[in-house]
Amino acid sequence: MPSIPRWRGSSDLTESPESPVITSNKDGLVYVKTFSGPHAACVAAMPNRFSMAAGVPSSLKVDTIEVKKLPGGKGTIAITFNASPLPDPSMLGEDNSVHEIEWAEVQRPLAQHKRFQSGGANPLDDGDWTDIDGWKAEQDHSLRKDFKYKDKSGTEVTLGDGAIEFCKKLLRGQESYNEYTPIARLTTSSTAKPTTGACGIITSSPPVDGIPTGYKWLKSADRACKRSRKWDRVQEWTGTWWWDTDIYDS
Repeated sequence: MPSIPRWRGSSDLTESPESPVITSNKDGLVYVKTFSGPHAACVAAMPNRFSMAAGVPSSLKVDTIEVKKLPGGKGTIAITFNASPLPDPSMLGEDNSVHEIEWAEVQRPLAQHKRFQSGGANPLDDGDWTDIDGWKAEQDHSLRKDFKYKDKSGTEVTLGDGAIEFCKKLLRGQESYNEYTPIARLTTSSTAKPTTGACGIITSSPPVDGIPTGYKWLKSADRACKRSRKWDRVQEWTGTWWWDTDIYDS
């Protein structure tokens, strides 16, 4: 029976003459360092993923480690470094989701302000809006100045207090207002392409930590984005004081 070859050299690892092999691709720089020595020493020298090493730019971290067993107890180890190592499966769960809250400025017509809606400080009903339209169309300057207009029958109509307040704002050129609305964003990562969902749906509370209270929420975005070798799913919800349930599903 032939004898089995065994390693009879130093127990230290030796870096290969061609190491490191440096390449550049769409993900940036990639370093591959290779060493040879006893197989057991190669296994023992396996570094932790995301660690750094001397002689490698600090922006690069360990991504993959490959140990090969050769005849005679010899082995090789190849360590690949890059700027965006593929996350471990344990790092892609809910605990690693990114929760964000930001505020956006939206310009809306003055007529949509909460003050003039039901429950607001100066709610305007259908009759008030009809009077406002009549006042806007009135050609007699003196009537407009007194917040009056003549209807189709020639009858002089005086606007109500709430409608007058609204029209005073129009007279000073205030036809719109800026509303500051919260946007809740949830980013989750995975190695597999995620499935996105429908938007334009009203929800009572999005699954985002720290959302402000007192708002109705509408799912406004759901996108999948591949960065390097992993996928990010980004979901967004927009908050406001009211969403029309006749227009949006819930």
